[in-house]
Amino acid sequence: MHLKIDLGKIWDETDFYRLSLRTQRNAYKMRKRYTLRKLCIAIVDLLLLLLATQLASSVVLTPTINAVQHFTGPTVFSITAYLFFFYIFELYSSSIISRWRESLFRIIWSFVLGFVGTGFIFYSLGHWQYPQWVFLLQAVFGAALLASWRWLYLRYFRHPVLQENALIIGSGKAGSDLLELLAAKPNPFSIQGLIDDDPNKLHQSVKKVPVVGNSGQLEDLARQTKAQHIILAVTHDRTEALMQKLLQLRLGGIQIHEMAAVYESLSRSIPAHHIQERWILFESGFDILCRPTIQQAKRVIDTVSAAVLLIVTSPLLLATAIAVKLDSPGSALFRQTRVGLNDKEFTLYKFRSMRNDAEKNGAVWAQENDPRVTRVGKWLRLLRIDELPQLLNVLKGDMSLIGPRPERPEFVRQLEEELPYYYIRHLVRPGITGWAQVNYPYGATVEDALRKLEYELYYVKNMSVFLEAKIVLKTLGVMIFGKGAR
Repeated sequence: MHLKIDLGKIWDETDFYRLSLRTQRNAYKMRKRYTLRKLCIAIVDLLLLLLATQLASSVVLTPTINAVQHFTGPTVFSITAYLFFFYIFELYSSSIISRWRESLFRIIWSFVLGFVGTGFIFYSLGHWQYPQWVFLLQAVFGAALLASWRWLYLRYFRHPVLQENALIIGSGKAGSDLLELLAAKPNPFSIQGLIDDDPNKLHQSVKKVPVVGNSGQLEDLARQTKAQHIILAVTHDRTEALMQKLLQLRLGGIQIHEMAAVYESLSRSIPAHHIQERWILFESGFDILCRPTIQQAKRVIDTVSAAVLLIVTSPLLLATAIAVKLDSPGSALFRQTRVGLNDKEFTLYKFRSMRNDAEKNGAVWAQENDPRVTRVGKWLRLLRIDELPQLLNVLKGDMSLIGPRPERPEFVRQLEEELPYYYIRHLVRPGITGWAQVNYPYGATVEDALRKLEYELYYVKNMSVFLEAKIVLKTLGVMIFGKGAR
């Protein structure tokens, strides 16, 4: 079927983003597919934990006993606790699943902490517990079964069974970044080649993927490669002729994706250098910016939570202040100017983790193994205890519990000049923890700031109760493993 459509009459920005809405729905379907994969992994984990419980009770007691029926309370509680720690330790993250040693390490830690935590509760409640050997063997069998299952998954099931052929339009930076992401993440695409109108790039390769033709050959190449998907990785220079061909292919049954939508779906971040103002204008999401009631409700939750946390952690706060004072001269509390909501500057509070003269020559990025960090400060940063005084900032309204990390004015001016859409992160209250903090290590360069900005844009666009809860759980995992501390 060959369609003749006069785009000169009907094509405008709104029409383009009607087509873009289809790419968003396609990205949602792709994200749903991988959410289903993670759910299947969790279901197998649950079944293996039930099996471990039954095996433990059969060995210690009698093979005829039904552990779930006779020990319903402790079985439900212990299995829930183990699954909780699996989630905290990111055992459902594709980046962890793909690394066997890392998975094994986290599985062991999950069972150790789950065993200690549930054991403390079990034996504090004398009427609600397993026989001790059942409880111990449940953890041992569970760890062995889970480790074996994850090894089998990594070896035989990690890669998608059904990948569909796809072409990428654009072999520049956007196309290269997308190929790098596709190589690192499980995805539903089998990339058959790149399309680019630069004749010098023909038959060249980008990330081992060849440039197979130009946009004028798009229909023939789609047919030859049996492509079911086309990904548009061209940020600028989207000509009317190119959009004409994409529309014809879309109406002919081929799914069209924008690079930004695919990137967001797979990485849970937004490629700041590969979007434009019109993308933000027409894109769904950003509810936190257009619905004041969301920010008001978030503020109430922040205030109550910060007050409770200050009371609960008050002994730790006192002990930390004493340790900082004894370790090095200077004030225990460190004050620093940061940029917050609507570019308003405020004073941020932290426990001092560096020498008192750390910035005698001016503001500089913190470095890995920074020599200015004190002995106590190293542990405070590793466990994130140095951030606890920021609960005072939350009570004052300068910050939220969750949001983009506030940056210093000196760095903000530099980053606003170098990074696109950096200002968006200042349209919400900064947070003690955030989506960027649990997904990316401590930033010490402009490139790091760009990667963190991509996660922060994702947070602002997709903020929800579920995402906030996910950040809280991931933060616990970061604190336990000390990921990204400097």
